[in-house]
Amino acid sequence: MYDKAIFIRKTNRCQRIVKKYIDNIEEIDLQYLKRYKVISNTLEDMKKTIEEGTVSKNLPYLPTNPMIIRNDPEDLFDCMLDLNKYYCENYKNSKLY
Repeated sequence: MYDKAIFIRKTNRCQRIVKKYIDNIEEIDLQYLKRYKVISNTLEDMKKTIEEGTVSKNLPYLPTNPMIIRNDPEDLFDCMLDLNKYYCENYKNSKLY
């Protein structure tokens, strides 16, 4: 069973973490900046589709999943995997839309 509020809350958490690293770019390599901005924009777009109830239910994983790498900060990596896990367990192949 899915809960739109939980999905949005998890998405917001990921956005806050990404923003933290964008705002403190001196703590990470500049090569990460562009990718983090793309991740942030993708999360924002995903949040809109969640709110509208138009999340695709047949993706093997969320579009942000391939954007993260194991060298990303652990809190970001874990948050994105948690978001993807929630999608896979609660939205993927859901008949609720």
